[in-house]
Amino acid sequence: MYGMKMVVELFGYQNVNKGQEMMFHACREFLETEGLDGAVSITSGSSKVHASYKVRKRYGLKHLVHIHGDRYPRTSFLINKTGLLLPARFKKALNLVTREDVDVVFDFSGFQYSDQWGSLATRLMSRSVQSFKSGKKKFIILPQSFGPFENISNRKNIQIIVDGADLIFAREETSYNYLISECGNKDAIRIAPDFTNLVESIEISQPEIPEGSVFFIPNMRMLDKTDEKCRSAYLPFLAKCVKYTRGKGLLPVILLHETLEDISVANRLISALGFQIPIITHEDPRILKGFIKRAFLLIGSRYHALISGLSQSVPTIATGWTHKYGELMKYYGCQASLVSPLDPDDTVFAKIDAHIEGSGRTEIVRRLNASADKHAAASHRMWAEVRRVLYNNE
Repeated sequence: MYGMKMVVELFGYQNVNKGQEMMFHACREFLETEGLDGAVSITSGSSKVHASYKVRKRYGLKHLVHIHGDRYPRTSFLINKTGLLLPARFKKALNLVTREDVDVVFDFSGFQYSDQWGSLATRLMSRSVQSFKSGKKKFIILPQSFGPFENISNRKNIQIIVDGADLIFAREETSYNYLISECGNKDAIRIAPDFTNLVESIEISQPEIPEGSVFFIPNMRMLDKTDEKCRSAYLPFLAKCVKYTRGKGLLPVILLHETLEDISVANRLISALGFQIPIITHEDPRILKGFIKRAFLLIGSRYHALISGLSQSVPTIATGWTHKYGELMKYYGCQASLVSPLDPDDTVFAKIDAHIEGSGRTEIVRRLNASADKHAAASHRMWAEVRRVLYNNE
């Protein structure tokens, strides 16, 4: 099957959200292993078109002449139709493809099909699925979170999406249950964990990560997707954790896993502290994963940063804004490592102590090692299912 002629659209690429980029690298590595062509939309989710163009060129990906979305309908219509009229020789010379040339879509959006993100994403994707299925093409939704679906438009459109998908992976039981409650127990719906655990970290010498570093990884969603009580408690919660770990002789560091929005959270945290702590980041999420590997403790709210910690057996305390965080910690056998900004100080400090001292830390690392092996095996099984659908193997 290797090297067979097939163009796979990688839908969901961004150059801002590092979790999205990690999923992109996981997909890209799979396509390289299989010898398949990958294509990424020139405008898809990218705030820097030129930067995303360089990424495609660097990894030998094709440029998909297609605009997703309704923000500029006339421009989208013009570009998408113009792409269909381009001569084959011209497209080949510039490494361009249109959606007509695409055989399979890999959707790695992460978490957008939910009432929490409105109805636009499900509406646009239902339209794409219908278009693809009419052309006898394949649509695979890689592990991500779904639901809830109380919005009438979302309920209708998620049914269209599931009916048209050849495979759709929920990355935890809550998302799986949201899907089957709306769409029934369809053969295409499976459970598989997030697949970025298979992406290897890259380690660089600078910046130096001192022994005893505690990484604090903030998330703007804790301030705009939670209720007023949680929102008001989030920054004070981070500040008291920074001060507590500092008092234990550890070295607090802010690591940004998304710079565009989270930098403001980091600056507000430093203002609340009244003293400076380092802020580090990097444009390559695999290098961020390498930083995380060297941390003594991670306290964070960014989903894929948590996976980078958990999958490398770094003791990790999570706080989150949706069901996917609790499910992730349960998957790694660390339900007790999920905290709320509203928890009493004594509860939070006791959990930090359990992650940094004695037999509690030893047991957490043991569970993480075992869970990481289980997680990797599940991700390999997921890709085996994808191969079966790609190559029509029964």
